Amino acid sequence: YDDQNQAQATTSVSYVDLANFERTPFFCKNLLAREQIYKPYIESAIGLLNEERHRYASGYFNATYTYDERYNAFASFRKDYADMFGLATEFRGKPLWSVGAGWNIHNESFLENSRQVNFLKLRVSYGVTGNIYQDATSFTTADFTLFNNRLSGSLDWFRKRGKDIFHTMRIDCTKGYESVVMNYADLLNNGFEASLSYDWFRPNEQRDFSWNSALTLTFVKNEITRVDEAATTPNALVAGGLKVGYPVHALFSLPYAGVEEVNGKGIPTWHKADGSTTNDYLKSSDMSVVVYSGSEDPKTNIGFSNTLRYKGVSLSFLLVYYGGHYLRALQPSGMPGLQYRAFPSYLKDSWTPEN
Repeated sequence: YDDQNQAQATTSVSYVDLANFERTPFFCKNLLAREQIYKPYIESAIGLLNEERHRYASGYFNATYTYDERYNAFASFRKDYADMFGLATEFRGKPLWSVGAGWNIHNESFLENSRQVNFLKLRVSYGVTGNIYQDATSFTTADFTLFNNRLSGSLDWFRKRGKDIFHTMRIDCTKGYESVVMNYADLLNNGFEASLSYDWFRPNEQRDFSWNSALTLTFVKNEITRVDEAATTPNALVAGGLKVGYPVHALFSLPYAGVEEVNGKGIPTWHKADGSTTNDYLKSSDMSVVVYSGSEDPKTNIGFSNTLRYKGVSLSFLLVYYGGHYLRALQPSGMPGLQYRAFPSYLKDSWTPEN
């Protein structure tokens, strides 16, 4: 690419001949030229460099009020304009706002002289946020510091409703594309977050020994409340289709009916809605037999970290747990020829002197 002439020339190299090389004769002999050099490093870089310009305009307002160091109120408001929305005027300049209130409980007279409670605050907020899509979020939060500032943490409960979420939607292929990313569905997220931190040992001086532990816990559940194009056949639903009332990454399964012998071969079969079995694709009338197996997204996330310091040397380690989600079992498949990559573990004992 010539930056001065703002032009790109590819005539000096025959990319057709380069793509047809099966093996490279230079620097890395016997490498598969097309698969290991041309495709990953050259083919993806061929083409004109696009230049895009966008215009943005924003205005915002924030206000906070505190009374007697005990009660807080806050509000925010903003409007954003951009040329990215095209003719969709309903997304231009949508007002985004939030309001909230806080209560410093530790400053109340009944806790003013408490030695155990150093800080305790309750916060509640509600607002409409977003960029290209809108969502409404409500938060209830409790922040605290206890036991001479050794134990600190926060507890959060949230409910987030998203509208016009981006997703890939199939369109009429006569328009020039098979699919397009567009505002497609509405979601509801409910969750709880907790974070705790405790100082087991505090240093009197910077080089003394210290030990801090931190625990984070998150529980999240999402549900589709609206979708423009829901799956209409069992196979489309199993392949990753969306369905109202279920999570975004829900796993759906077909009811397995065993193996049927056809022309000397074992063919898997499925139960149909009328009670019979088939080895063909299930139809729209069989949607009732599809089984919800769970969500691919973890419902529970836990992190536990520890940090130890002594004389300028620190040691940290982190433990992480994910739970409440489901995955498809690994299904064995054949390996055509020698592959230049790691092999699945189930192939370890496939080649023996007997076979």
